[in-house]
Amino acid sequence: MTDLQKIYKLIYSCERENIELALQLATSIDLDIISPYKRLWEWLEEYSLVDRFPKPENEVDILYMLLNVDFLYIDCFSSSYDYKKKKFHSLPLEFVYLHFLMFFHISNPKLQELPFNIHKIPFLKRIIINFGQFKTLPSNLFLLTKLKELQIQWTSLEVIPFEIKNLLSLETLDFSFNQLQEVPSTIIELKNLRKLNLAGNHLTTIPDFIYQMPNLCFVNLEENLIQDAALAEFKANMKVAHPPIESSDDIPF
Repeated sequence: MTDLQKIYKLIYSCERENIELALQLATSIDLDIISPYKRLWEWLEEYSLVDRFPKPENEVDILYMLLNVDFLYIDCFSSSYDYKKKKFHSLPLEFVYLHFLMFFHISNPKLQELPFNIHKIPFLKRIIINFGQFKTLPSNLFLLTKLKELQIQWTSLEVIPFEIKNLLSLETLDFSFNQLQEVPSTIIELKNLRKLNLAGNHLTTIPDFIYQMPNLCFVNLEENLIQDAALAEFKANMKVAHPPIESSDDIPF
């Protein structure tokens, strides 16, 4: 085991004593591992996202607290958030140092992109993004094999990459109210998918692959450009193919 491997093994134990040993070992070999954690803490602090934590007294505190973040909610519409003064268009690359993050939810109409290295957050299971200006998604997003829920709503998203097939643990996929004109047939490979929401896009036809996904129990194609008669026939067929089908009214927005 290399010194670097030893250092991160100690850090990821999430124990203060081991984190302190890791920092000592890094110092002894002239390795700077704390700077990205400090930059991340400063960014989170600037946007009032670590208010629930006590003020860190040293570097061990910073590492310990960041490693214990498993949920992060960034709401730029909150009354407590000074949006006019604190705008950001992207998340910092250091965001991936939230190693044990499992659930990430952001509402930010100025968001233009996701970190290209987002796949380095290995335990992410839920991602919810409301609003944003991005038209594409980073390909590395589809390396998050533990992801169970992906919701990207009210953005400028125009394309779903075919690599979405790699999210084999996915159970909920919500790309509602975007700018999609078509969806890739590779979605059929998501054998665990149970909920699919494509409402409010620019789809003109019903994807054929939906009929070949027996585990689907919820599908919403409302508010697209699909003809009413075709949509009505689809709903009738789905009730037979995958009972019980939930109504679109059951989706919380």
